[in-house]
Amino acid sequence: MSRTFSRLFTLLLAAAFMPFTLSAQESTFEKVVSIFETNCSSPYCHGGSNPLNLTGDANAIFNSLVGATPTNPAAAAKGNLLVDPGYPDNSYLFRKVNNGLYDHTEALEVAEGNPMPNAVGLSNVDTELIRQWILLGAPEEGEVDDLAAIEDFYAGDALEGVEPLDPPAPEEGFQVYMGRVFLQPGEEREYLKKQIVPLGDSLEIVGIHVRMNTYSHHYAVSKFIDSEAAEGQPEGMVPVDNLLDQIDYFLSSEFVTGGQYWETIYEMPENTAYRWEDEPVLNLNYHIKNYSSLGVLPAEAYINFYTQPRYTAEYALEAATVSYGMTNEGSSPFDLQIEPNATDTTFTMRWVDEESTDDLHIFMLTPHTHQLGVDYDMYLSDADGNKGEQVLEGFYDPTHTFDQGYYDYTHPPVRLFEPLMTIKENEGMIMEATYNNPTDEVVTFGPTTNDEMFIGYVIYYRTPGLIDGIDAENTVLENTSLSAVPNPYQDQTSIQFNLNETADVNLRVFNSLGQEVSVLFNGTLPAGKQQLPFNAIERNLPAGVYVAKLTVDGQESSIKLMHVD
Repeated sequence: MSRTFSRLFTLLLAAAFMPFTLSAQESTFEKVVSIFETNCSSPYCHGGSNPLNLTGDANAIFNSLVGATPTNPAAAAKGNLLVDPGYPDNSYLFRKVNNGLYDHTEALEVAEGNPMPNAVGLSNVDTELIRQWILLGAPEEGEVDDLAAIEDFYAGDALEGVEPLDPPAPEEGFQVYMGRVFLQPGEEREYLKKQIVPLGDSLEIVGIHVRMNTYSHHYAVSKFIDSEAAEGQPEGMVPVDNLLDQIDYFLSSEFVTGGQYWETIYEMPENTAYRWEDEPVLNLNYHIKNYSSLGVLPAEAYINFYTQPRYTAEYALEAATVSYGMTNEGSSPFDLQIEPNATDTTFTMRWVDEESTDDLHIFMLTPHTHQLGVDYDMYLSDADGNKGEQVLEGFYDPTHTFDQGYYDYTHPPVRLFEPLMTIKENEGMIMEATYNNPTDEVVTFGPTTNDEMFIGYVIYYRTPGLIDGIDAENTVLENTSLSAVPNPYQDQTSIQFNLNETADVNLRVFNSLGQEVSVLFNGTLPAGKQQLPFNAIERNLPAGVYVAKLTVDGQESSIKLMHVD
């Protein structure tokens, strides 16, 4: 756990938070059971060889559905469960009742039988309620649906939804869909959702396309820091009801990307990518407010990830979430105290990547505040903290193309750098946010738009190729050329070079921290082609980037080695 997040956890753990209590009314699961009892002529729906057992008490029915493998061989072969909590599209029960309500849900194959409960199907409201129950984690107890909003929506009291985003071809990437949930006029909600990446390989992400409702406050994509952090999270879309939920989000995952505009497209700079390993699990964060008074908002978000094999890109992208009160020892996000004086008040924070000893190459900058924000600017700073060149203007439009004359906290500017902007080691950025509080109460840090935040997001990569003074780019010396075959490699590669004459040779391998991990040769070799094997498995070295450094009669050459699982 980083020092920053440890400090945040300690400071916020004692903060007051808003409790969430469930109604004592009929649970959502009981409503689902009632739907089947009303519409199924037999307690064994779709009898014969693949029955759906609705006999026994509620607990018995729950256990027969949730997490159960379908008896239908075709559905089971797809990896469907009868009810897969959090994943309606992977739930055979929902696919049986969907009947075209959700176009992106895979239609039934002939071998999977007919739709349920009959050729006519359920009403849209009943089908939606079943889907909401699964999407929100398929709990046995508690009322997690908003039946009134669902009924109003399908009765026509509805705002327009999102135009569907076509998914990438399977060989080019994958799509994640979050939603739909339904918000009445003026209603505000925020959700977290654990999302298993639907591909089992380790990946590199070279493009991201986000599309969501125009009313959306933000949609953020993070990645759980490890499998243990992901395993501890509940399934389904989980409401963010208090500050402790947000603490857990910050502590358990690292920011990848997101959007505060209805459509955001990132094409990663050439030869860069996010590098995802070990079957990553995403942590999705969706914050929506229905600003309209005209109808129910069907809140939903699509995101396409465009991929390539791991270690294709040379440079691994990183992202930083910079929050006020987390940049200085002894400070707190609650230091953001906006007085009720209807006067512009500016707060300042400085960001330096304290963990880096390299230059940083910035790809993306974007700010984040809530509704009291009236401006947000970013500047470069030198090693002494002095403010330099302005690199983001808060008054610009969402693509940071022109000055629109005001700051729009719902759609703040996103600046993409081409070519990338370089920040030297020990230098950084200064971020300034200005607020105006016309209310009669102090406003401080919090999760809703009635509270406030002061956050900056940065996507960048560290200077590659120079590892503790070792030039990791290929070079050709007068008397030798250096290569490795294969590269990338899984277990063993052959490091190859030519000598024009007998020479003193030293060949060593270093890890990404500049630490020597192997001496492959130290002595004299004759003229001619040389091949020296390097086996990372025999040396118990993990997958990653290494540097082979060759010294021939005092002249040096090096090459980057990529060891993959």
